[in-house]
This record gives sequence, C-alpha cells and structure tokens, in this order.
Amino acid sequence: MKKRIGVLRASIDYKEVGGAPLIGVQKPVIKAHGSANAYAFRSAIHQAMDYASSGFIDVLTNELKESKES
Repeated sequence: MKKRIGVLRASIDYKEVGGAPLIGVQKPVIKAHGSANAYAFRSAIHQAMDYASSGFIDVLTNELKESKES
C-alpha cells in the first residue's frame, strides 16, 4: 500500500507534474504552479515537449471541426 500511495503522491505533486495544459489554444501552453521551483519548472518544460509532440492539438482541432460540421 505504501508504494501505491507514493505513486499517487508523485502523480499529483505539482513539482513532478510541472503544470497543466491550457486546452483551446493552437500552440502548447503549460501553466505552471505559482510557487514552482527549478525542478517543477523543468517538469513543466518536459510536459510541454511531450504535449507538443503528442499531436493532441491537431486531433482536438480536427474533432472540433468535424463536430461543428455535423
């Protein structure tokens, strides 16, 4: 149980996560926590890189266009 709690804690720790994506913009934007330290900022940069390379923005844009047309 202790290991599972540690995994959960890391998954919601702002230093580990780095920030949250702002959906609805055409470029990847990650909003970091206001009191982010260097480690958290590094995590946010990695999250932005993963987000940009995921293709999520293109998929979301296409889905919204298809939804609007139907």
